[in-house]
Amino acid sequence: IFNGSFEDQEDFEAECMKELGDALWAVVGIAHVFRWDMNGVAQTNLDKLASRQRRGVIDGNGDNR
Repeated sequence: IFNGSFEDQEDFEAECMKELGDALWAVVGIAHVFRWDMNGVAQTNLDKLASRQRRGVIDGNGDNR
C-alpha cells in the first residue's frame, strides 16, 4: 500500500490515516450511489455481527462466504 519507508511510528500512523480517509470516501461514495444513509449501513453491520455472535460464528466464518 505504501511507497517508501517510515522514519518512525508517527509517520506510519499519519500515512495510515490518509489511506483510511481515502477508503472512507470510497465507502461514502458507494452509499451515496445507492442512496443509503451511513447510519443505516453501520446499524446493518452491527445487526449482522450481533446475529453472528448469537449463532457462535463471529470468528470470520459467518454468512455469505
